[in-house]
Amino acid sequence: MSKLKLFPYFCFFASTIVISPTHTMAQDYELPVMTFSTDADGYFVNRTELDYVDYMWASFVALSWPAKPGVRGQADTTQNQPAIKSPLVWQTYAQPQEALLPPSYWENYPSWDDLPQLPAGMTDKAIAELCGGYDRETEIALYDINQPSESARKGPVAPLQDQFGRYVRYQVTLNKTFFNYLRDNDYYNAQIQSKSVAISQQAQFMQAKNSPQGGFRALPFDQPGKVGMLETKAAWRILDPEHDDPKRYYTQAAVIISPDRTNCFRGTAALVALHIHRITRLSHVASTFEQIDNVEILQPTNQSGLKPSFNPGKANKTQVNIWPPYGNRGFNGNLPAVITSKDNLADIWKRQPVNISRANDIPLWLQLINKSYQDRYQNSPLKYYQMVNVQHVAENCRMKLTDNWAKPQQWSPKTCPTANIERLINSALESYTQLVDPYTNLPKNYSCKGCHSNARPCGILQENKNLQTWRPEFQVMSFILAKAVFPDMLVTPSEYACNIPQTLPPATDSDNITAYKSTDYN
Repeated sequence: MSKLKLFPYFCFFASTIVISPTHTMAQDYELPVMTFSTDADGYFVNRTELDYVDYMWASFVALSWPAKPGVRGQADTTQNQPAIKSPLVWQTYAQPQEALLPPSYWENYPSWDDLPQLPAGMTDKAIAELCGGYDRETEIALYDINQPSESARKGPVAPLQDQFGRYVRYQVTLNKTFFNYLRDNDYYNAQIQSKSVAISQQAQFMQAKNSPQGGFRALPFDQPGKVGMLETKAAWRILDPEHDDPKRYYTQAAVIISPDRTNCFRGTAALVALHIHRITRLSHVASTFEQIDNVEILQPTNQSGLKPSFNPGKANKTQVNIWPPYGNRGFNGNLPAVITSKDNLADIWKRQPVNISRANDIPLWLQLINKSYQDRYQNSPLKYYQMVNVQHVAENCRMKLTDNWAKPQQWSPKTCPTANIERLINSALESYTQLVDPYTNLPKNYSCKGCHSNARPCGILQENKNLQTWRPEFQVMSFILAKAVFPDMLVTPSEYACNIPQTLPPATDSDNITAYKSTDYN
């Protein structure tokens, strides 16, 4: 079976510093940094599969630490364990609509600490007016509702409803390193992104040996003592007060905003899934975590009636045929209708549930590692979450840098770079693209890298990959850059303006900040 081609992260600096794959409790609030030693031939020596698992589990722990009050993206270091309740560190990162601001902000672009607070693409005042009050210290505002396809140009696939018919909502955040990269390079401006891409493309076409001035800058990677870019995507569902056990989740009071921004609903939001995307100097690294009750009930609970969040579970011991998995798709029945920007969700509590199973099993060896982390944090809801898997450059792949800018990398063996696994899907984040193309029903390998390899900076159309002008740093593996706008745009568009046509009309609030209508592809 052929392996998924992996486009590596491009880097310039060598390092021989190596971290241990274990972390002491006193360090658990710190994000780990992955570095690589070099061999006698100058190749970076790749890490083991267990190193990558530990790297991403330690990242999940640090991101799940209690957030320092009033400060973006910092852990409360006075706490000695992962958070008991929200807000978590990653929740205080910037959302894309806060990091990529419209031209009215460009003359004096805010710093990380001065970024406007725009949850769901709206000001606190606008949310309070719509919802009859809003307290950002105790509530989160949720808006995104549709799941993506593997290609942004295809648009959204469908929303996901839990067993109570309540929609799952999605939320994307990025860390300070990622934001500073956007701000320092003026990449919030799609015109500057496009110009820098064009400079690099021309130099690549001419086979330039030296880096051109003004060319596109690569995303920042982990360096010794310095965390590289990081982004997350979360899935939240609204708990049923009579049937759900909130102690098994990270929860927070939420205001849920309708797609047309005319209705607001309140409830207790529970974290059911989290994607984490990071970059080392060898490759992008993606991992995904799920709440353990999403598709099956494994751990004992005093609440005897507890059932999975996204399927009805086993009715009794004899009716084994209704237990998932659901055929070759991972979901049962037809795709729900895509929610449009005109939907006010007036019947939000009357929608039909969707039955989901996890189409790809968690390997036994990883289940054992998950248990070791869960056992370590028995006093935190973290014990009710598990890693589905991690995707990275294959363990046998090595890379060394050259002094030729046009041919910057040399890989060994020649079949590299490839990914360690072909499939990596979270059933709560990509429910309908687990095993088959939802549009054709034909088998297809889906994964974080398979989807995000479609991401491009501004200036490169999604399907355009001219090998004569292609650069490794163009493989950004994040759709956030494509949300940048051009100077003549008065507001931030609802879709990916710089290289993907809009499919939803922009919506603005009183401060001329566009409502964030992502569908969402991150």
